[in-house]
Amino acid sequence: MEEVGKVVYISGEQATVAIESKGACGHCAAKTACSPSGDKMYTEAINERGAKVGDTVRMEMNPGTAILSAFLIFFLPIVAFGIGFAILNLITENDNIGVLGGIGLSVVYFLFLRKLNQKLSKGRKFKPIVTEIVKEFPGQVRN
Repeated sequence: MEEVGKVVYISGEQATVAIESKGACGHCAAKTACSPSGDKMYTEAINERGAKVGDTVRMEMNPGTAILSAFLIFFLPIVAFGIGFAILNLITENDNIGVLGGIGLSVVYFLFLRKLNQKLSKGRKFKPIVTEIVKEFPGQVRN
């Protein structure tokens, strides 16, 4: 998985990169979750190339990691809802209560996912890596 964006902030070995939303993003239901501003998404990347603020960079992420992330974010909440629904529906034999069970287990899953994200975001495996400086910002002093 590869993206090109502009470095907007540097903190240690981390670079915050603004990525222009693609055309497909305009029709995505999750667009506001990714980019509240609507036209750009921001991501943290490991700055292995020493990019500076204003540089345009290419970032790469392991495809397996991207697939695992999508699985955790999009597929497992549906599974959690189904399990919660099935359990309470079997116990109470009431579909409305089953729906509450599905919602409840989904909320528990998202709380778990939030804790998992906090733990994984400290590591390097789930972050993209700056692999190339595509265009240097004019006037930058390089070491």
